Amino acid sequence: MLKRVALLIFLALLAPSLFGEDPDLASWFRTDAKARAYRDVEGQISETFNAARGASVPLWILMEKLREGAAKGVRADRLSSGLRAEVARLAEARDILARGKVAIADRKSREETLKSVSIALLSGLSSATIEEMFARAVPPARGPQDAVAACAAVIPVREGSRLAEADIRRLGAALLASRLPSGAFKSVASFFVKAGARGVREQDILDAMVIHALESGGGLVQMEDELRLFLMRRNSR
Repeated sequence: MLKRVALLIFLALLAPSLFGEDPDLASWFRTDAKARAYRDVEGQISETFNAARGASVPLWILMEKLREGAAKGVRADRLSSGLRAEVARLAEARDILARGKVAIADRKSREETLKSVSIALLSGLSSATIEEMFARAVPPARGPQDAVAACAAVIPVREGSRLAEADIRRLGAALLASRLPSGAFKSVASFFVKAGARGVREQDILDAMVIHALESGGGLVQMEDELRLFLMRRNSR
């Protein structure tokens, strides 16, 4: 009897690897009422989780995306394909960190970084641009989280402007070489919006105001000063 109980326990512990299912995923399909709408693609989703496990990417990110999509009522086929795309982005994020030899000792921080890089890729930033951000975030002055902050800061600028990818890289490089704390990087996007609303060309905002201020050791106050001087000169013509 004891041998039989021991065998059952052993098989229970092996179940996820034997049957190729993540326990959280199986539990979600069994217990979450929203899972009923996705029964037809359960096999596809299970395969995607298996692929993620094989690629050594964090499964909790997929579970998060699955729950979020189900809560929003995303169509089953779209949710399934979205999960596959997420695995591909996370694998690409993993490769970006590996190629750049980005050292993040804490597992949770590394996985959060993978998630942030995946978001950057989804936004349209190229792998090359993201790699350059991490390459420029050199310790001890900067680190991986500064690179993540720089990516997050340039995304809205890229989406809201016609600046070329090379200009976006220059902006990221200027942020990482500046004295600004990474928490202040996000102020650049709002400055672009403000200056653009005053009729200033995007290239002038980038070169004459943002990059000039950052390379001079300044921040948002200096950008505002540059904008004011620019408008004064323009209005005096």
